[in-house]
Amino acid sequence: MVVTPTLKAARVAAAETGTTAYSAAWLAHHHGFRWDSHGTWTRLRPGQSDPRTGATYRGPQPGAVLRPGDLLLVDEAGMLDQDSARALLVIADEHHTRLALVGDRHQLPAVGRGGVLDLAARWANPESCLALDTVHRFADPDYAELSLAMRTSRHPAGVFDTLLARGQIRLHPSESERTRALAQIGAPPRGEASAEPVLVIAETREQVGALNATIRDQLIATGRLDDTRGVTTAAGERIGVGDRVATRRNDRALDVANRDTWTVTEIAPDGTLALDGGRGERRLPASYVQDHLELAYATTVYGAQGHTVAAAHLLVGEHTGAAAAYVGMTRGRESNIAHLVAGCVADARAQWISTFSRDRADLGPAHAARLAASQAAMYATGRPLEPVLIDLRAAWTLQVDLAGHIAQASSVRDELAWIVPLRAESDPQIAHLRAAEQRAWADSDDAHARLTQTEAAITTAASDLARDLLDSWDRAYPNMATAAETIRVGTGRFGRGRAEVSAARANLTSWARGWQPILTDVTGLPVDALLDPDQLSTRMPYNGSSALHEAIGRYAEHAAGQVHPELEATRRVVQVADQHARNARDTRTAAENTRAHRFDQLGLGSLAHTDLPARQLAAAENNLRKLTLQLNQTQDRISALGREPTIRTLPVARLQTEHDTCVRDHDHAKDAQARAVSAARDAPRPSHEHEHHHDLYRSGADHGISR
Repeated sequence: MVVTPTLKAARVAAAETGTTAYSAAWLAHHHGFRWDSHGTWTRLRPGQSDPRTGATYRGPQPGAVLRPGDLLLVDEAGMLDQDSARALLVIADEHHTRLALVGDRHQLPAVGRGGVLDLAARWANPESCLALDTVHRFADPDYAELSLAMRTSRHPAGVFDTLLARGQIRLHPSESERTRALAQIGAPPRGEASAEPVLVIAETREQVGALNATIRDQLIATGRLDDTRGVTTAAGERIGVGDRVATRRNDRALDVANRDTWTVTEIAPDGTLALDGGRGERRLPASYVQDHLELAYATTVYGAQGHTVAAAHLLVGEHTGAAAAYVGMTRGRESNIAHLVAGCVADARAQWISTFSRDRADLGPAHAARLAASQAAMYATGRPLEPVLIDLRAAWTLQVDLAGHIAQASSVRDELAWIVPLRAESDPQIAHLRAAEQRAWADSDDAHARLTQTEAAITTAASDLARDLLDSWDRAYPNMATAAETIRVGTGRFGRGRAEVSAARANLTSWARGWQPILTDVTGLPVDALLDPDQLSTRMPYNGSSALHEAIGRYAEHAAGQVHPELEATRRVVQVADQHARNARDTRTAAENTRAHRFDQLGLGSLAHTDLPARQLAAAENNLRKLTLQLNQTQDRISALGREPTIRTLPVARLQTEHDTCVRDHDHAKDAQARAVSAARDAPRPSHEHEHHHDLYRSGADHGISR
């Protein structure tokens, strides 16, 4: 079950969680708790008579019954008063139900005795206390960080300066001019109004009343509100059709809750008003309208707490406390603007600092005790001056260094924030071109591999064929040499050797015809001369010459190539693949050069070419957050040291002189260190040239140059 301190908050919780939610008072009432106009609490038992109605109390209705093991979740528990909290604790304990308190201890406290969350955090098991440290409401993550600083009132001056630079601080010369300016915001000209009305927040009901009246007058003057017919409430406010109003009392019969906002759609002759709101239409009788309805163009901080809108505007004045300012400046998802009456920025800054020194959040007795101890420490006997000054100088020095680091880290973060979208635009194209180039080189490698494989097969076949041819040559050549010798000797006297010569001629011609390609290559003879045994015999011998081996090798290579006709086609594929890869490389290089030229024109440095710039940006932002946290802690340390009694007794000029001297000396020391590093880097180094050459000479072939 979900309960909240107010009925309106219960309805907001129900809408956000999708479950039924009730007010804490409703649950307590159903379990017999009663309180009178003096705030005295009693508890009815079933069967007892209700002193206010006279009816017999029968116990809680079925919807209010809790079972063992159920979870009773109290949302917005920071606004829960101690009496209501005690009633809920009793109910949870009686029904063996778990209880969870959810809220922000730094928002506005309860109207009655508060500090419930602080007490719970103090006495609950530490493992049962969960702190949520991530802000999800705001569209701007930088503003989310600022909201955390406002939550704890840390460094109000720095927060003010940041908000001023962001345009979220507006100064007005007078109260009336601020009211008129906010009336323009609350009642923008027709056509400029946003779909969601802005939230104008003031500290006092008097300010809210003045703003409501001025905004309504502005709406009437611009023709956006018809005031010809309306009703006047007991508080003197005039309400007509089109006005934005708020109901100020819970009424279950009418189904309205305190601070529900509506738009008036009709006024009946008897004073009954028809309203339209986020939960449908309602009709309010004249009696309720008179006593419990008011204009709602502006609201108090208590009325704004729990709201989330697109834009919020807060009036900051002498009554505004830290909790109110924190709540008011955290209502808008997209924009939160503070309005101050001040003659200059220095005056506005002083008001802002005073606002956050007025701690209105009720954080319980332990927090009050710490505040009292802190105030008392200001009047206690402190340490001697010199040790405190030593600590201050160390803190000032660290503050200067951190400020420098933050400036550098901010520069890196800002440059990366500029680079990331540029790289997001160009990286996909470059990645596509690189992938295309890799595929092209892979295709080239595949073509070369196929060519190498084919050439290897041809080489092997040619080698085998050449070996076989040489063997065959060696076996046949001796006989052919003998035949050639027979032909050269001739038939002899009386032609006795005619038969031998004729046989030799036939054998030599047959052999020459079989070895014609190789013999042509070796002898250079034309075919007819080569097949003439008389001419061929005069050219013998050919055996053992290098020309023969080369001719056989060439023939073998040609013959093997004929067996692999794909060789030339593979070579052409290699050429095409190589050219395609070179073209892909040139296209990728041209795109990278174009991008580099663009980055140079934009004045971006080497960070523009860093790997994974988005990850580098996240790391830079994390580094900046850490440095900022360290700087905040250092500033807290300086503030604490400045409150020590020995420091508070110093004249302001003396302390300022100490600070300026410390910073100046630190700057001089850093400059001297930088010059020393630069001089050491630029100093000539001893030459080892001769020793190096001697080593090379001595080592011989062990070094590349000797090879």
